[in-house]
Amino acid sequence: MKNLIFKYSVIFFLIFTTSISAIFAQDDRSVMSQAEIQSFLTHLKDKSSGINSLEASFTQEKVLRMFQKKMVSQGVFCFKREDKIAFFYKSPYKYRMIINGKKMLMDNGGKEQLIALDNNAIVREMRNLIQASFLGKLQDLGTSYSISYFKEKDGSFYVEVVPRAKNITEIISKISVNFNPSTFLVSKLTLEESAQSTTIYYFSGHRINTINDDEKFNIN
Repeated sequence: MKNLIFKYSVIFFLIFTTSISAIFAQDDRSVMSQAEIQSFLTHLKDKSSGINSLEASFTQEKVLRMFQKKMVSQGVFCFKREDKIAFFYKSPYKYRMIINGKKMLMDNGGKEQLIALDNNAIVREMRNLIQASFLGKLQDLGTSYSISYFKEKDGSFYVEVVPRAKNITEIISKISVNFNPSTFLVSKLTLEESAQSTTIYYFSGHRINTINDDEKFNIN
């Protein structure tokens, strides 16, 4: 009997704490009205229209929920209109991931692998979202996604993107993007994978229109 009471007490405690956490999480941001969404999308498109290229420092945190382990990496992110993206990892290991059109190059210490994005759902969806975010074209993602818009307590914008296609949701459950309220640049990107892992990118030190050629994005 004592074991049964203890069991239900634990269950109640877990439900209670989860509910409280959810309430506080909701209090951290508010749902944007239709007028606020339209204003945000207009400003985002206007601000991004002058961006031909962008460089930023990034910190990546990958959390494996099963092991409660966090892996932290740092490097430089590069973007060039329309479809060129690169992550140059500097620490703890040197590594580069370059997306140019429909191809991706992964270079791990000289061991190169060329991948067609049609065969990699996670990277393809991340590419689509990064492009839409930096080009101010979130509304162009279409009906393939469920998009929700929120405002954080600090005034920044939070956009939650949930894929609708089953073959994608089996891999990616949700993608969220935080935008700086004054520059409308991406400050944080969170990728929640269905395999119980979360990858978070923090961007800082944005430098606009500093890339003059395609050398950084060359895929041999």
